[in-house]
Amino acid sequence: MKKVWIVSFGLLFLSACASTQSKTETANNCPVPSERKVAFNQKQYDPYNGKGSARINGRLCITGIDGQKKCPADQVVVLNPVTDYSTEWYQRHWVNNEFLSTPDSRALKYTKVIKTEKGGWFTFVDLPPGEYYVGAAVCPCDGFSEKERNNYKYQRYGTKVRMKKSVKANLKKVFE
Repeated sequence: MKKVWIVSFGLLFLSACASTQSKTETANNCPVPSERKVAFNQKQYDPYNGKGSARINGRLCITGIDGQKKCPADQVVVLNPVTDYSTEWYQRHWVNNEFLSTPDSRALKYTKVIKTEKGGWFTFVDLPPGEYYVGAAVCPCDGFSEKERNNYKYQRYGTKVRMKKSVKANLKKVFE
């Protein structure tokens, strides 16, 4: 139950923090979500059922407006297996900042959300081997001083990794 709550909270956080104003808005000033074009396909997710012995680790470091580098703790990192459904999410939402409709509940089972630790480090463990999207969101609302909040903008980083046992995720800025 706790895991479902963390994943749900993480996805809501990522959607809310990433939302931009649209010409058509709902009553609560959120953009009207775009419909997804790709249907959930369970067969593409089947290789990611259960636990494995693989791991993905990485470090989230960003540069502020003043050129200072920071590797912040408490930033959201999300992991999705690469499928047609998650590729649509990664391209349309994560990279292009398009507000999408609520994901199919079956996909949530395969989405993992964690936060960076001290020094910006993160690790996903017990993964089945395969391809994954790794995305990290820097939202200067957590883990930043008041001065730093003005120096760092909301940013998203991401990459696609393929691994059998262990791999380092080299994140690249995809949205600012």
